[in-house]
Amino acid sequence: MKATMKVIPSFVLAFFLVGTILFYSTEVSKAAANESPTRGELIEQVNTLEGDIEELNQRLDQVETRTLVDRISLGAELRTRFDWFHFDDNDTEQTDSVDQLPSNRFRLNLKADVSENMIFRGRLVVFTNWGDNDIPSYPTLSSMNASRIQTDTTVRVERAYIDYFFGETPLALSFGRLPFTDGLPTDLREDTPRKSTYPSLAYDVEADGIALSYGLEGITTLPSSSAKLIYTRTVHDNDDQIYMDNALGIEGMDVYLLQFETGFPGAMDGTLFILNYIYVPEMRSPDLTSLGLTPISLPESIGSFHKYTFFLESKRFMGSLFDWFLGYSIIKTKADDLAIYDTGAPAPYPVGILNDDGTSDRTGTAFQLGVRANLPFKGLNEPKFGVEYNKGSKYWVGMSLAAEDTLHKLDTRGDAWDIYYIQPFSRYLSARVGYTMIHYDYSGSGSYYGTPSEIDQDVTNAYFLIEARF
Repeated sequence: MKATMKVIPSFVLAFFLVGTILFYSTEVSKAAANESPTRGELIEQVNTLEGDIEELNQRLDQVETRTLVDRISLGAELRTRFDWFHFDDNDTEQTDSVDQLPSNRFRLNLKADVSENMIFRGRLVVFTNWGDNDIPSYPTLSSMNASRIQTDTTVRVERAYIDYFFGETPLALSFGRLPFTDGLPTDLREDTPRKSTYPSLAYDVEADGIALSYGLEGITTLPSSSAKLIYTRTVHDNDDQIYMDNALGIEGMDVYLLQFETGFPGAMDGTLFILNYIYVPEMRSPDLTSLGLTPISLPESIGSFHKYTFFLESKRFMGSLFDWFLGYSIIKTKADDLAIYDTGAPAPYPVGILNDDGTSDRTGTAFQLGVRANLPFKGLNEPKFGVEYNKGSKYWVGMSLAAEDTLHKLDTRGDAWDIYYIQPFSRYLSARVGYTMIHYDYSGSGSYYGTPSEIDQDVTNAYFLIEARF
């Protein structure tokens, strides 16, 4: 009905325009047959006709503009956060603290219903520390996390992608900067609807790619069941000429993801199960020239790896006040070769995929679990209290470089606890206070390269944030 009402004004205006032209044509014909008008009268008639046409064009433009605007929706988020950090190295007795690090994060969320079977979604981000334009050294800034960590006041594109649906079939194509960030269960801690297709324990980075999705409800008879195949790639190009290979000879790296997910009917409504698989057939040599190292040997591939992730999340479980989640992931590497760098010392610096010998295969595991209580206090706008825990083994690689939490806790080779309280003030404004505790058992959390060594370190992060969404 809405689309029909938009077409009627254009039809009426077009009909009026044609009628006006015919009217003036008739008058001119009559004048020619009976009495020839003067030159001045003809000019006046033409000017009047041009004015009517201009007015009709303006009205048509207004109708077309309103139709376009109705297809576009905008949303914004503004968050101010204060962090307090404390670090202890129990082996060296080194200690350090950062008091009251304030930051602002602004997001502009975009959506456009281009047509009945095509949707555009995007998110622009500015994320910076107060009065500070320094780029942090950890985690390393790259295209995989540039909009997710504090940098400067540059506007960055976190996601921008198209969903195209093939008619009445359950097949859909997505392409662009895909929604890999804010993976489950970030929706519980951030108190938002689901914002990502994938679990954070599997893959939480900013990445471009292409994906095919196929709805399986007709086959499984389970709600929201689907299968997804995703392809993404990291590229090492040449800064001088795009048609020339990387100066170090490092090729791009292909990443393939396959995911099955489903909901459950009846009493389990609100529960989601995800099975995610990631395959990297050729792990490229690392570029360590920025550290002042000179490459001696950089093989095309130093190995491959497979990663399997199982994830369950349930909201208002069995009609209760509790939300919970459980995740488990395992990564297996296959070593092929070593990258070797010259450090200036007699012995060179070898780097393999989670090894220093180029032959050792590795297995790493991690699990996470958590619960959130929706407190039934109407006078306080039903606040929420949550607890999360995750543990990673010696050879665990989280692949969560763009995670929302400041310490990227899902990369931890050790134990991580997170406790938080969410206080809503209105539909648009809320605050969160939390405390994160991490104990590192092994070095190199988040890195694919080298053999981790035993360490005994603790990092804590107390934080307060207030956020508006509108």
